[in-house]
Amino acid sequence: MTKEFDRKARDDQRFQTRLIPELEPIGCAPCQMIIKQVEARDVRRFISTYHYSHLMPDGSKECFIGYYGDRVAGVVVYGIGVTNQSFPENIPLKDCRELIRLWSPDGMPKNTESYLISKTLKMLPKNVSCVVSYSDPEQGHLGKIYQATNFIYLGQSKRHKMLVDGQGNRFHKRTIGSYKRRHPELVGKSDAEIMELYGWKCVSCRGKYKYITFLGTKDVRRKMRLAVTTKKLKYPKDLYAGVNPV
Repeated sequence: MTKEFDRKARDDQRFQTRLIPELEPIGCAPCQMIIKQVEARDVRRFISTYHYSHLMPDGSKECFIGYYGDRVAGVVVYGIGVTNQSFPENIPLKDCRELIRLWSPDGMPKNTESYLISKTLKMLPKNVSCVVSYSDPEQGHLGKIYQATNFIYLGQSKRHKMLVDGQGNRFHKRTIGSYKRRHPELVGKSDAEIMELYGWKCVSCRGKYKYITFLGTKDVRRKMRLAVTTKKLKYPKDLYAGVNPV
């Protein structure tokens, strides 16, 4: 069902795009952006159409859209993420979020994405005290947007397995479990049978760069940071630097 939702969302977005004339470059500044919290269905069409993953995660919680006038400046999605191990052990899961999707169209003013992140972090529920995010070197991402917004770098994760479909899209292996829950006809089938049915293959990927930021007062943020790491790691500047090269 998730894949079908994403396909329909892409079709809707492409249809709407054909109805909208090409817009001139924007001369706005990020401080003029209007940000609204919306439902997951409102951002699905942007993520499934334009984000490199083309997938809207099931674990989405808080979704935001930024606007310059009536033009979409970007979208950001927070959620639970793919694993509880993403979060510090000393912070309850309900108080943590993962920044799981971020997209902004080409031609936006400089610092649009960093402004969108910094403002939406303050719009999260008051109980949320930390946010983690990952940058995938397989996609050519170092996490510069998180470096620009003063996230703390926690190093590179271990190599891991992911699924890849016929179009080259990569997604987490837990997608198999999601499909079993949503498709009754798949109950009882093995993971290998489901992968063969959908044409998925399992591939080995480099570890992702992990970033974290804390919310709350300055004193609270300082204490949390000390509890998570006592050594400040330097931001990665090269896709092939780190402990987990290809």
